Amino acid sequence: MTEAVIFFASRYDFADEKGTQRKGAKVKYFLPEKAEGENKEGIEYMESPMPFELFETLKHYNLPGMFEIDFRMKPGRDNKPEMSLVKAQFKRKIELFKDGK
Repeated sequence: MTEAVIFFASRYDFADEKGTQRKGAKVKYFLPEKAEGENKEGIEYMESPMPFELFETLKHYNLPGMFEIDFRMKPGRDNKPEMSLVKAQFKRKIELFKDGK
């Protein structure tokens, strides 16, 4: 497992124009490492799909927060490998703004 700050999660569940049910979720996070390169500064974020049900777990902790996370490789768009977040274990809350907004 890897330690990461999860700062955003979202999910969707709808029927498209053809009536096909579309359901999924995604998460945005960053690892506590500075970006490397002469023309980069700060910490880069990453985005991964996750199981629809994992959204409720993350929502419970009122993001952002520090988590131990784990991934699984799965086929993505055009059958390209994609890392999907499959587990997130809460470590601690992170306050970015003093007023909580």
